[in-house]
Amino acid sequence: MVGNDLFIKTEEEFARAQKVVDAVFDTKKDLPEQVFRDGFANFRFEEFDWGTANILGDKNIVDIFREISAITKDDFVVMAMRDLVRTREFYKEFGCYNWLKLPVDIVWKDYYEVLMLELDDESTLVFNSHIFHWTGSSRQWGMWADWNFELCVFGLSEEADAESILPILSDWGLIDFVTSNSSDWSVVEYLDTTQPYFKSEMAKNYSK
Repeated sequence: MVGNDLFIKTEEEFARAQKVVDAVFDTKKDLPEQVFRDGFANFRFEEFDWGTANILGDKNIVDIFREISAITKDDFVVMAMRDLVRTREFYKEFGCYNWLKLPVDIVWKDYYEVLMLELDDESTLVFNSHIFHWTGSSRQWGMWADWNFELCVFGLSEEADAESILPILSDWGLIDFVTSNSSDWSVVEYLDTTQPYFKSEMAKNYSK
């Protein structure tokens, strides 16, 4: 099965992948804090389900990764889970990590197959975390997805060729996707009631 080949299996490979992720994200922080490292900007936003799949749009997410990786010369893409306690438990239970090392030319069918791979009687990979990270080996871009907030944030490093990459993200919104009361974002009214500071903090941290 294709999916089994994509899981990171050794401690050495996991440590290398973790260095890539940690170069892009501050995984000790949460939205609305700035979760990207210094030097990242050109932030774009999308609702969780659309941002992580977008199978109804012109491009699915692996199409986007492939087009960006062609520009940034990535050798692979890492998909990581933020909950490292669960990651260690996953390793003990299944003999591999719940992180993926994706070839840049992966197609949607193979990617979806591994996401939906039945790990036990009631669990698949996508239910192993509520916060996910994707980044390429170049460390020039990253995507942070938070299921609780139904939100994806895409960022580019200052070394990235933003002029070439941003058109690939043309369907993604600017910060007003988060801050505007007329946004299509499904949880905007809920957050206005429960976390009124959320939009102002996002605007402060992600407007550049």
